Amino acid sequence: MEIRIREASIKDRERIIAFLKETSPDDYIFYVLDAWLNDKNGKVLIAEHEDKVVAMNHFYAKDTGEGWLEGARVHKDYRGQGIATKLAEYSLNYLAKMNVKKARLVTNSKNIAAQKHLTRTPFKLVSRWIHPHYETQSYVEVEPWKDFISVENFLMQSQVFASVGRVLHVYYSWFDYNASFLKQRISNGEVYFNGEELLIICPSHRSNNSMSISYLECNPVKLLDFFNIAYSLARKNDQAVEMLFMIPALDEYRNKLMKEKIDFSELLLYEAKIG
Repeated sequence: MEIRIREASIKDRERIIAFLKETSPDDYIFYVLDAWLNDKNGKVLIAEHEDKVVAMNHFYAKDTGEGWLEGARVHKDYRGQGIATKLAEYSLNYLAKMNVKKARLVTNSKNIAAQKHLTRTPFKLVSRWIHPHYETQSYVEVEPWKDFISVENFLMQSQVFASVGRVLHVYYSWFDYNASFLKQRISNGEVYFNGEELLIICPSHRSNNSMSISYLECNPVKLLDFFNIAYSLARKNDQAVEMLFMIPALDEYRNKLMKEKIDFSELLLYEAKIG
């Protein structure tokens, strides 16, 4: 069976949509496909068989110089043939030409097929994250933290932060810690710190009118309190109160969420060195 992989253009839009309707009709890609096809820093790849789109993915280079892969989809009739692996290889080769040295992707812990596929690629599991499905909005009096040095020192000395690879999160995407990002969050009033516990929130750049938890480290007993602090920081700064919660996958956090009967999913962050 001859499978052709190539870069997609806006002319392929309707064929990709037809593929998605057949493969994953409730997919978020429907809402971001146009942006992906017009992405100046990345590409949509498609795999074709007899002029039919049978697989796709998207990759791009972040402003931080890191690569990100996402949206890998394969038609059910074409799975198990190494197509997703070829899409990943093409993506990494292209990113290498852009002088990108590191790329990441994330998958759900329940997606066994994706994990099996990733064993055949340069990607290695580097950390686990919990995505709590928390929607109860409650507000508390909170003052944003203004001192950069104390927060950076906390992060650099944190065993939890080190265990997750010293990465920060923005809307289902992760990147290496950098001082400029933290300084911007502090300037925007998006950091809470009490000397022992830290919360950083940020705008969800790919979703209008929403925020993400970029990093959270607190006493597990106070986990829900910190969720409310996240809402309160956003509200204090007149930001949207739709919040995407993402926290390191600590057993203590897991146990707290289960005790409070809060649903959550677990995400696996993978990383590949390039070149």
